[in-house]
Amino acid sequence: MKARQPYIRIPKKILIGYDGKTDADMALEDLSFAGLPLKADVVVLTIAPAWTSTEFGFDLGYLNGSTILSPKDIRAFNEKSKSDAEILAGRARRRLEAWFPCWKIQNLAIVDSPAHGILAKAETEKPDLIVLGAHGHTAIGKLLMSSVSHKVFHHAHASVRINRAKVRSAKLLPRILWGKPLQQPIEKGIEHFQD
Repeated sequence: MKARQPYIRIPKKILIGYDGKTDADMALEDLSFAGLPLKADVVVLTIAPAWTSTEFGFDLGYLNGSTILSPKDIRAFNEKSKSDAEILAGRARRRLEAWFPCWKIQNLAIVDSPAHGILAKAETEKPDLIVLGAHGHTAIGKLLMSSVSHKVFHHAHASVRINRAKVRSAKLLPRILWGKPLQQPIEKGIEHFQD
């Protein structure tokens, strides 16, 4: 009986959620250690926060200190927010192009809530892999995923790679987590990996 070969799905379509924060930058940098293919279709998605008058219970805007914002002011904020997000997505795309010159990379900015926007884009793009940074800001938060990465992880119909910010030393080699059936000695697996 011939041994069953493991099925490895190499991601050809990748969706990267990027917000410009440290964890998102580390997630980009860490991709060079991820064993990703030389060619891939990649979308860098930045979500611009949206303001709506109905979210705050006001029909004509909401109170910001002593100023009531009109629907026109809210639209202007959303447009500026999207413009800033487009700049961030473009910056991430340029960094990825330097590391992965054969990737076909598109940057995109949308106005939405972060988790909903990433999941909606994942439904239309059908990526093999979604890449996010985990934004833990407190000691407990650093141990857990952010609410955005948690929601995407649990609701996406694709593999999800979540990176936490970490300091990478030039002395340390990247760590590899690799699953292998226990029936084979680990040395055989390492030999196979080195080939």
